Amino acid sequence: MSDVVASWDRWNVTYGDKWPAEAVISYVYRDCPRPFSGNALDIGCGNGVNSCFLASEGYAVYGFDISPYGVTKATDYAASRNVNVEFACASIDCLPFKGIQFDVVICVGVFDCVRREMAAASLANLEKRLNVGAKGLFVFAANDDFRTVIDNEWQLDGFVRDEVEALFSNRFRSVYIDELVQTRQGGAVKRHDWVVTIEG
Repeated sequence: MSDVVASWDRWNVTYGDKWPAEAVISYVYRDCPRPFSGNALDIGCGNGVNSCFLASEGYAVYGFDISPYGVTKATDYAASRNVNVEFACASIDCLPFKGIQFDVVICVGVFDCVRREMAAASLANLEKRLNVGAKGLFVFAANDDFRTVIDNEWQLDGFVRDEVEALFSNRFRSVYIDELVQTRQGGAVKRHDWVVTIEG
């Protein structure tokens, strides 16, 4: 586990998102009931940009990540944005924040970075911690995404549709599986994400 933690610390030092994911922004404004309120969970929060966006919109936000450096960076970012977010350092299959139930959950770029059984354990823990009517957004790579063949330590393990359906089946009141495909360089580079939305 220490090698995994060190790897994601390196990712957060070198990379890390600079702004909230477009999928998160559009999901919140399009699908989440107003006024924005309740508890929101950011699974694999990284440096906290998505968490801080949710907090700025009115949610009480809880975010966690396996990378201690990422959590430190997220805490500093929240302070610089003058928003309150509770961050914790934890693995995806160990949902922290005991006693807290959630109304909104986001998980961007995480399931394609962990073993399938860890993603399943994360959802098993989550389904017990959602309030009735809770909303959720999960974004992760498909098997033909260009990031799955890049030769580096963070090479993604993309999903095929059958795996996505198996992962989310019989867990939530409603599950919607969609795809987002973006190309560059005249179609030579393809980014292909699964976009899964749920209702608890």
